[in-house]
Amino acid sequence: MKNFNNILFVVFLLFTSQLFSMEIEQKKSSTNEFIYSVGMRTVAGTAHANEDRFFVCHNDKELSVGLFDGHGGSEVSQFLADEFLSILQQCESLELCLKEAVTHAFHSADFLCLDKNLQGSTALLLIIRGNDLLIAHAGDSRAVLYKFDGQEKSFLATRDHKPNDPDERKRILELGGQINVSGTTFRVGGHVNLTVSRSIGDYPKRHMAKDKGLTCQPEILTRNINSTYKFIILASDGIWDVMTSEDAIHEVKKVLLLASPSRAAKRLISLAQQRGSTDDLTVIVIKFTHLG
Repeated sequence: MKNFNNILFVVFLLFTSQLFSMEIEQKKSSTNEFIYSVGMRTVAGTAHANEDRFFVCHNDKELSVGLFDGHGGSEVSQFLADEFLSILQQCESLELCLKEAVTHAFHSADFLCLDKNLQGSTALLLIIRGNDLLIAHAGDSRAVLYKFDGQEKSFLATRDHKPNDPDERKRILELGGQINVSGTTFRVGGHVNLTVSRSIGDYPKRHMAKDKGLTCQPEILTRNINSTYKFIILASDGIWDVMTSEDAIHEVKKVLLLASPSRAAKRLISLAQQRGSTDDLTVIVIKFTHLG
């Protein structure tokens, strides 16, 4: 077990099993303004062993959660679950500018995957420091934040990085990349031929550069957590292939009225399977309880 600056509670979850579920009991934020509880569940798809990996880490300063959906194998997703926090801790700007440090960590992790031929992973990272929230991602694993102020409901979702997204399409073509279309499937053209436009790894054999248009550059959002924040859902794309963000919010809200975040994660996976998803499925739910 690694030691990250006097960590009080650390769980690393690295699984290839068919099914795993776990609950982290309530922990106070460092500002003592809210408590959070975390529930998680992962299950392998029907085609191969589970290539999803994730970690949850809590210390006296922050909560860190990472979700990595591997493709071409689990070598890169396993590496990221093992090493991403260590890579982030080595960034000189970590204490001065978290956003800058996280961006640097994505690029450093990507460089360290040069020798993992034709394997890669999406990356979704969440960090809570005091009341400050940061979510960074590359790929199509999605984070959904639900807010309710007593009258109005709203949500915020990360943007899936896929070549059919208008902004991603524009970026890829401007960089000289190609987009291949077969029916309703869009891929970044090249050696790897991915359905995502951002990832860590995915270097072609004997090449020192990614296919044109493919990048590890994360998209980052930052927010200040207040009493309207109710829960956050992090999930791999097997969930979002068969349900909308609104669907997921509706189901999690119902479960959290009577049960725990792990039961909410279980509900989303069960619903995805009922709707025909055959992909690896991983869901992490973070519930906020405000003390004010």
